[in-house]
Amino acid sequence: DLGAAMQLNPDEISVEDFSDCQHAHFEGYLLFNEALTRKLLSCAQSANCTISLDLASFEVVQASKTLLPELLDKYVDIVFANEDEASAFCGSGMDFAAMARYLQCWCSIAAVKMGAAGAYIADGQSVEAIAANKVDTVVDTTAAGDLWAAGFLYGWLQQWPLSECAQLGAQLGAEVVQIHGSQLPEPTWEHLLQGMQKKL
Repeated sequence: DLGAAMQLNPDEISVEDFSDCQHAHFEGYLLFNEALTRKLLSCAQSANCTISLDLASFEVVQASKTLLPELLDKYVDIVFANEDEASAFCGSGMDFAAMARYLQCWCSIAAVKMGAAGAYIADGQSVEAIAANKVDTVVDTTAAGDLWAAGFLYGWLQQWPLSECAQLGAQLGAEVVQIHGSQLPEPTWEHLLQGMQKKL
């Protein structure tokens, strides 16, 4: 949460906060507080968590452009960016596949999300295009990127192929844009979970 992140003190964070965690996911808004960001990333890494970072907004990227490469290289396993965030980091002279490849230079996996145009996933060996799920009517795009990342991370932590991780992310993102707000209704989750369980 942006407000909570701005009020936390680095001294309040310890490795023990991550002791029962396998993975830690961070929002880019933390980057406005460099000392807190460094402490959180360092503690999560020291607790042997894998780490993902969502770049949050192009304003965040622009404000943190000199800091981001170091943090991605030193701490982050997976970075998520939408088209505006990727453009702010990479510059305007690349297509989105090239942006995913460029972002991945600093961490193991990069995902560049482009809404209805799909996404690109780069992992150091290849860059793969992932189609978006078609939606008849978009009601509200709130949380679409967050649920995309959540679906991807669920699959990744289950050791699915990256394409399947991204497809689940696309499915969750497509579901949430069809409703108002960010909370999927329980019947939708039940349907989604049935599909996920078939992969386990």
